[in-house]
Amino acid sequence: MSKKLYLLYILFIMINTLENYIINLKYPTIFLFKLLKYNIDDITSSYIIRIFLKHHYNYACQNNIASIFLNDDYPHTINILIDFYNLIKQKTILLMVIQKWVEQYDNEDFWNLELNQQIVFLKQMQHYFKSIFDCANGGLPFYYKINILLNNMYKDEIMQDIESRLLLILKIFDKKIFDYLKIPLILVSDFYKLKSIEIIKYLSILYTKFTTLLNNTINLFQEYNFIADKLNLLYSPNLFDIDSDNFDDIELFC
Repeated sequence: MSKKLYLLYILFIMINTLENYIINLKYPTIFLFKLLKYNIDDITSSYIIRIFLKHHYNYACQNNIASIFLNDDYPHTINILIDFYNLIKQKTILLMVIQKWVEQYDNEDFWNLELNQQIVFLKQMQHYFKSIFDCANGGLPFYYKINILLNNMYKDEIMQDIESRLLLILKIFDKKIFDYLKIPLILVSDFYKLKSIEIIKYLSILYTKFTTLLNNTINLFQEYNFIADKLNLLYSPNLFDIDSDNFDDIELFC
C-alpha cells in the first residue's frame, strides 16, 4: 500500500471515530469550545463543524454557534455556519407555506411519501388534471371549444360530459380545497340551470385557480427539495480537504 493510500486509510478510520464521538456528545457546547481551546486549524475546524451540524441539527438551530468563532482565525468555519443558518432560514419559510398545504390537503398516503415521491405525485396529479380539460399535452382547455355546442341540440350530451369531468376533479381536490380557493361547489341540478356563458366562466375559474395551485405547489416542493439537497452537501465534507499534518488535531477528539 502506498504512503498516500495508507494515510487516507488512517484518516478514514479517524474520521469515523470522530463522527461516532460527535454523535454521542452529551455536552455539545463544551465540545465546540474545545475546538478553540486546542487551536484546531480553520480547515479542520470547518470539517468537524459540518459533521457536528449533521448530528446536532436541533442544537445548532436553537443556539447561534457562529458567535463562538467570531474572529479572523476561522473564515472557513464561519462561512459554513453562515451557509447553514441561511439554508435553515429558507427551509423554515418554505415549511410554513407547506403547512398551509398540509392543512388543506387530506391525503395521508401523500404525506407518508418521501419528498421526491411527493413531487412525482404532484406532477402526475397536474398531468391528470390537465387531461380532464383535454390539454395535458398543450392546447386550449376543452371549454373554449364547447360554447357553440352548449346552445344547440347536443347540449344535454355536453352537459353530461362536463358533469363527469367535474366529478373527477372533485375526487382529486375535495371540498376543503375548493373552499380554500373560494370556488363554489354547485349542485348538479343548479349547474344544469346555468347559462352557457356562466358555465364557461365557472370552468375557466376552476381551471385557472387549480392550475395555479398545482404550479405553485410543485415549485414549492421542488425548492424545498433543493434546500434539503444543499444541506446534505453541507453535511458531507470532503476527506481530501484535510491535510495529513492535521491528523493530530482530529485525534484530540477520538
